Amino acid sequence: MNDLKTSSIEKQPPQLKHNLHNKKLNRYKATLKFLNTPEKLEERKRVHESLKNCKAREELQSIFKVLSMDNECLELIFIRIQECLAKELKTLTDQLKIFPFGSIVTKLALRDCDIDIYIDASSMQLKRTGGHSSQQNVLDFKSDPILNRKIFNRIYRALTQSKRFLDVLAIRSARVPIIKCKHKDTGFSVDINLSCPNSVDNTRFLQALVESDFRIHSMLLFLKIWAKNMQIVKYGNMTSYCLIILAIFYLQQPLENYNAQPILLPIQKLQTNCVEHLVQGVNYAFEMESNENKPFLPSSISTFELIKGFFRFYKNCDLSSYVLSPYLGHAVLRNDFSNNSINFHEYHNQLDAVNHYFNKDADGLRIDACICVQDPFYLNQNVAKSINGVNKEYFEYCLTNAYEICGNNDNVPMVELYEKLIYDLCDPVVFLPTKANELCIDLEGNLNQKLEKRQELDYEKQQYISFVFEPKRNDIKAILPGDRSSTSHLQIYKCWSKCYIKAVEIILSQLYRLEIKENPIAREGKQPLLDSSSKCEYTKSWFISGSIDLWTNRFHHKTHDKTFMEYHLDQTERLYRARFQNPHYSADINALLTLTVAMEYQSIELRLHLSNGLLPITLNKKHPIRRFFTMLKCTIANFNLKEALQSSLICKPNID
Repeated sequence: MNDLKTSSIEKQPPQLKHNLHNKKLNRYKATLKFLNTPEKLEERKRVHESLKNCKAREELQSIFKVLSMDNECLELIFIRIQECLAKELKTLTDQLKIFPFGSIVTKLALRDCDIDIYIDASSMQLKRTGGHSSQQNVLDFKSDPILNRKIFNRIYRALTQSKRFLDVLAIRSARVPIIKCKHKDTGFSVDINLSCPNSVDNTRFLQALVESDFRIHSMLLFLKIWAKNMQIVKYGNMTSYCLIILAIFYLQQPLENYNAQPILLPIQKLQTNCVEHLVQGVNYAFEMESNENKPFLPSSISTFELIKGFFRFYKNCDLSSYVLSPYLGHAVLRNDFSNNSINFHEYHNQLDAVNHYFNKDADGLRIDACICVQDPFYLNQNVAKSINGVNKEYFEYCLTNAYEICGNNDNVPMVELYEKLIYDLCDPVVFLPTKANELCIDLEGNLNQKLEKRQELDYEKQQYISFVFEPKRNDIKAILPGDRSSTSHLQIYKCWSKCYIKAVEIILSQLYRLEIKENPIAREGKQPLLDSSSKCEYTKSWFISGSIDLWTNRFHHKTHDKTFMEYHLDQTERLYRARFQNPHYSADINALLTLTVAMEYQSIELRLHLSNGLLPITLNKKHPIRRFFTMLKCTIANFNLKEALQSSLICKPNID
């Protein structure tokens, strides 16, 4: 298949290179630690035994028996859950329609899968404000957010009172609000979606694809197992759905030795001459059964060749420069997409249809994300928008690692190749380029070895723990004035740094109730940031002290009815009442905390300076200072600058 590769190189500020490289190494080490846990080692042993006893060309099936769900069993489990849901919600209406979607339908479910359910509650009737229940008030909640919220709350309350469902949790802040719960009898976790029927239609397409050829099904299922073990999915910000769409786009690329014919046609062609099937303004029609449209997969191509081709294609794909469009079946330069220099009238027509359906302007496709993968049908959705820069580069490393295993083991039995792909990681130093003046850590030998002596000496000398945070997209939006033309990046970053120094002070003093005292004298010999040769704009230091742990077990859920500060101040009061005079939550925080603003204000390093000899102890995750430091990072990451500026909690500095 043809590769998408350009010679463009992303330029990074010098002071962030060391930090970025270390983050990539940290992702590698975290995955390596995960793969060497007792549970994973036991799992590998079972997979190894299954592979050892399997027949030739049945290697994948032997892996699936160990790591994936039995589809017939899963279908029976869904029927049981469906019946329980219908009984619990019968008091609301007896005409609810309950549909499964996702991996339980596409037969791509792994052992720890959730049961994804869409409930069509359009038969429910509610009184509108100032009105009465009538035929005109039958709920069209898909386009009415107020009624949607009422229905969501009623179903949520019904499930919280149920004896058949446990641990019921409403997640309202997600793009698609869901109700999470656990089915008592089967022990399966259930995710219930009430407002997005598109999921059912997406699943219908994926189901048709996996049923078209067993090799496609096996490839997709193996890629899910691989991505889960490499911690690409979930911890790498990538969703399983995004991974599947990446595989679909790969299948749409021309086959090199078969007259450049793709395995799968673009969605655009699969919709030709189809009657529209509109769901919330999006056309989900497709036809994949005719000879012209069905997937073309020559019998000479094995599943292993498909898997290897996936790794090779994305290893050489420049994900930073292109929009990957399964609808068109090819990639589009981001600049061409943003400049409307391509004739993509279906995209603009769909935006108009979605605007009309919801009676509001829909957002365009997010092409400024690190990776842009367009949904095959919902054309203004980037299914990879949550992937950040570090996880993008880690994904690329995993692709290279997998391709190296496939390509450099021609004489290795297939059973060993598959096991290596799932459980082995090569030294990332081989793949990740080392920048000038960066510390290179030798990871050869013991896979779980500690950091090298040079790092240990630095720790002994400096005696601190630290992290660096940078402006988020929403932070910049909150700071930007109405007239953006006269505002430079330097002014915006300077304003951001001042706001976040104040935010850290508020978190320490108001949320954690620590005593803070400004340190007017810079710590002697302190090196700013991560590179001893770099300079900083300015620093801020406080002596902090406290005796009550008000951070452990603090939640960071987003809520619609409370601001960030209201939510966390309520928690502070609750935790204080519960832990005051409780010896289990006594803390001895007494340290110097320093904020160092990088050159050009593009990042802030927070350092917690420790007393002599304390650092090795705090490397233990259960140490009180380590827990304080970890929770502080989390609270800063979730701080809502927009709310703080709007409520005047933080006064916006003048941008001059």
